[in-house]
Amino acid sequence: MTSVEVNVEKFKEAFAKFQQTSKRSVATNLRQQGKLIVTDIAKRTPPGDFQATGWKRIAGERLIKADLAKIMRPTKSLGTKKNPTRTDPMRIHNEYRRGRGRIHTDLRRGKDTRFRVEKSSFEIYRQQVIKRVGYMAAGWAKAAAFLGGSLPGWITRHNAPGAGTVGFQGQDIVLELTNAAVYPESRGLVDRRAVAVLKKRYWAMVKQADNYIKMAAEQAGFRTGIG
Repeated sequence: MTSVEVNVEKFKEAFAKFQQTSKRSVATNLRQQGKLIVTDIAKRTPPGDFQATGWKRIAGERLIKADLAKIMRPTKSLGTKKNPTRTDPMRIHNEYRRGRGRIHTDLRRGKDTRFRVEKSSFEIYRQQVIKRVGYMAAGWAKAAAFLGGSLPGWITRHNAPGAGTVGFQGQDIVLELTNAAVYPESRGLVDRRAVAVLKKRYWAMVKQADNYIKMAAEQAGFRTGIG
């Protein structure tokens, strides 16, 4: 496993501007923004997509079923001496998994050369793999709970490593959101999605601060070109 780390300097600039126009404390705003961030990142962590269009449990389960179907087919037959029925679906799966855990080889193309696997062994293994869906996203669960947020049960069912903490660096209050459940081969993907979330929060805070300044100026009788 590996941790996710991203540069937050631009976010800190936007938060400072946002805080200047807020009546709430730094700690309150930091927790609120942190909750929005960690929930958004969790939505984008596989099986979620880059755009965070919703929680993707069903999509993740379908991908697993489709991947296993590319290399194995369940059967009650004993097979033949030359091509016996297998009882080790995990070994077959591990042999064909690539990169981020996906199967890129389809043994159904042309002549169906998929491994014949004893049906009960295949079904048991398939259910085991399906239950893993949401493990990487679950690395954000402790941080979300710490900030008062919540993630779906199919994610929080996993006891994945992660944390949310608030501390001090000099005069600065520092919020750390940690996901240590990301597989090494998926780190770059999750990093990029985390950066996208920070960018989204950056512009949301800048816009909110600008709108507040514009409103305050208009209430004071000034006309502004902000917004």
